[in-house]
Amino acid sequence: MVIHSLIRQRPHSLGAKHSNPHAPVARASSPWKFPVRSAFTLVEAIVATIILGVALTALLGLTTRAVGAQTRGEHLATAAMLADNRLNLVLALGPEEYPAEFDLRGTCESPFEKYAYEIELDPKGQTDPYDVFITISWQDAGRLRTLSFDTKLAPRRGDEPDPERAPDDVIGRNAE
Repeated sequence: MVIHSLIRQRPHSLGAKHSNPHAPVARASSPWKFPVRSAFTLVEAIVATIILGVALTALLGLTTRAVGAQTRGEHLATAAMLADNRLNLVLALGPEEYPAEFDLRGTCESPFEKYAYEIELDPKGQTDPYDVFITISWQDAGRLRTLSFDTKLAPRRGDEPDPERAPDDVIGRNAE
């Protein structure tokens, strides 16, 4: 077995005037000289790869959730817009006339063929407002999704001309 001994080079032995306790250390020569490297070992590289893999997996999971949430948000916004359009038609025609002009259930127009609608008009009486229920449905990732709204709409009284709004007695503004 070969024992390596450290020999400290002293400045006084080299002819220097001042002694330095932190002088460089030289190794004694040996038949088995191994180069000293300051690099990563295989274990450090494997640990770094595992940490990087875990971090990338977490990042990929977050990205997938974000894309899914954005897609759900787009579907909900589209369904809300389609429901609003249908409710505006009911409001414009009146709850009594809407079923004569449009279907109460069906598929939405192009480019929204993936969405279907269903409207329920429930009259409560001659003077009471209608209960209006609308449901928009679509397929998302193999599952049926729905968005439902309910509101009240008063029956239309027709398109009567505006009544004359003149006072019965003329009021003199210059009277004293």
